Amino acid sequence: MITKEEAVVLWLDLFEGITLKRKYEILQSYKNKVDIFDSFKNDYNKFESFIDANLFQKMCYALDMNFLNKQMIEYERIKVKVITYYSKEYPKLLKETATPPLILYCVGDTTLLNSECLAVVGTRRATRYGKRTTEQFVTKLSNAGFTIVSGLADGIDTEAHCATLNAGGKTIAVLAGGVYEVYPYTNISLAKEISEKGLLISEHKPYDKPSSYHFPIRNRIIAGLSKGVLIPEAGIKSGSMHTKEYALEANRDLFVVPGNIDSKESLGCNEMIKHLQGCMVTSADDILAFYKKTTKDIVKNKNLQLSLEESLILKILGTEEVHYDELLEKTNLDVKTLNSLLTVMQVRGIIKKLPGNLYSV
Repeated sequence: MITKEEAVVLWLDLFEGITLKRKYEILQSYKNKVDIFDSFKNDYNKFESFIDANLFQKMCYALDMNFLNKQMIEYERIKVKVITYYSKEYPKLLKETATPPLILYCVGDTTLLNSECLAVVGTRRATRYGKRTTEQFVTKLSNAGFTIVSGLADGIDTEAHCATLNAGGKTIAVLAGGVYEVYPYTNISLAKEISEKGLLISEHKPYDKPSSYHFPIRNRIIAGLSKGVLIPEAGIKSGSMHTKEYALEANRDLFVVPGNIDSKESLGCNEMIKHLQGCMVTSADDILAFYKKTTKDIVKNKNLQLSLEESLILKILGTEEVHYDELLEKTNLDVKTLNSLLTVMQVRGIIKKLPGNLYSV
C-alpha cells in the first residue's frame, strides 16, 4: 500500500503529455497534496492552459486510490520498487537540487540512494589512458566506501561500473530509458549484475525506450545523487559537460583528471582545469584527502581481519603508492614472506599492484 501523497505522484506520472515543470505546478497548487483527490476534478480552470479537456477527463478517472494501488502492485510484480518525492527513501541530496525527479523506478538495493555517493562520468570514446585512470581511481574510491554513480554509457561510465563491481563495491546506474530498456544493448549483462549487486534507477517507466533528449537531463540525477563528481576523461562535446554544469549548479564538488594536450578525449577536462571549474586530481588519494578519508576508513569499509604483518604493510602504504623495495626495507620481512603476504592481500582485494612494481591500497 502507498500513501496518498505517493499515490498523487504515481498518478501524475501516468500521463506523458505533461512536463515535469507542469507537474510541479499542479502539486504546488494544493497546500495539502491529498486534497487533490477531492478538489482536482473541480479545478479545470487552473490548468486548462496546458491540459486539454480530453486529458483532464482521463486524469480525473485515474485519480483513484484503488486504481493506483493496483498500479503499484503491478510494479511490484515485475520487481520494480517505486520511490516518489514523498517517500521516506527518496535521496536527500537529490531533493536539494533545482529540478529533482518526482519519481524513481528502481531495481536493486534502494538503501544506496542515501549512501555516500560519488559520480564518475566521462567520454564514450575512452582511450586506454582514460580506462586505466578510471579503474585506478574507482577501485580505491569504492574500497573507501563510496557508492559509485554513473550512467551505464559506453566508455568511462562502463569502466566505472565494472571497476566498482570488480572491487566488491557498490554502484548505481542512472538510465536514460526505463530500467528494463537498457542502452547500449551491449551493457544488458552489466545492468543485470548491477541490479543484483547495486542499483538501477530511472525517472522513466520501466519499459520506456530512451530518447535523445533523455540523456542530458538524466545527468542532473547523476550529479544530484552525489556529493562530488569525478571526470577522468572527457572531450569538449562530451555529455559529461552537462553533468559538470549540473554539478556546479547543485554546488557539488568537481574533480577533474588532466590529460594529454594532444588528445581530443581530454580537451574537455583540460579546459575545465584551465578555467578553474574543478579541482585537478591526479590520484584517488587527492579525493580521499579532500574528504579526510584514510587507509583506516578503507579497511573499516572492507570489514577485514588483518594479521600484524598485513596491518604493517597497510600502515606503510597509507594513501601513497609504494615501491616493493621500500616495503621490503620497512617491513623487515624476508622476500618469500613479503611476496606471499602481498599476493594474498591482492587476492583479497586489500591492496593492488601497479605498473613499476608499485603497490597501493
